Amino acid sequence: MDGLINEIKTYTLFQNMETDTIKFLLKKMNAHIVSVSSNTLFWSQNDVVKEIGIVIEGVVYVDRTDENGITCLIDVIRRSESFGEAFVMSHQPLNTDYHTAQDSRILFLDITKVFCNKLISEPSEICLLQNLTALIARKAYSNSKRLIDTVHRTTRQRLQDYLSREYHIKGERSFSIPLNRQELADYLFVDRSAMSKELSKMKAEGMLNFHKKEFEFFDSMVISAKENPPGKCNDPER
Repeated sequence: MDGLINEIKTYTLFQNMETDTIKFLLKKMNAHIVSVSSNTLFWSQNDVVKEIGIVIEGVVYVDRTDENGITCLIDVIRRSESFGEAFVMSHQPLNTDYHTAQDSRILFLDITKVFCNKLISEPSEICLLQNLTALIARKAYSNSKRLIDTVHRTTRQRLQDYLSREYHIKGERSFSIPLNRQELADYLFVDRSAMSKELSKMKAEGMLNFHKKEFEFFDSMVISAKENPPGKCNDPER
């Protein structure tokens, strides 16, 4: 764990903390790292969890399957991003499934060791609580924004929003996304064939090029992305 301290310092949950403070909190929260193979379901709907997770390596998908067997991709959790905070703090069972999209390493933290039925008085615990509150607030904002964007935007606008976020995250015209076509359609809540037609139109109009998960922005898309930067729906610090 000591070898990861410099990286852990960059995580939202541990911002503005000294090394000794982080080590103290990691020990108190029974921090442990689990290696999870690709396509492994590790949390299921209705599970009650006491730990939150932070992705150290790999990608985690959050999805939900309805009574008709239709699966909706709710979120994509990438390196340095966390998950499970709201369920732990609210003591509510999960309403989604969590599984790995590729071989992953996940840092699990039992935050109930710090926040369960006790008065918070230690400076380290207060700082952790402040960071956790900010983290949950950011997620609430980005989830709200995504809901609004999904309701009011066309298939093309949803594609442009998503690809612009990926462009800003990677900082380069050429970038890869973690989703295949069906997963992208599920994530954007659009029909796959309609989305594919829209991508082909955007390519024909000279906006971008793509092959499977690889995308390249041309000038018009770069200008649009810079003039209309996305919100923080996929912000690495969410």
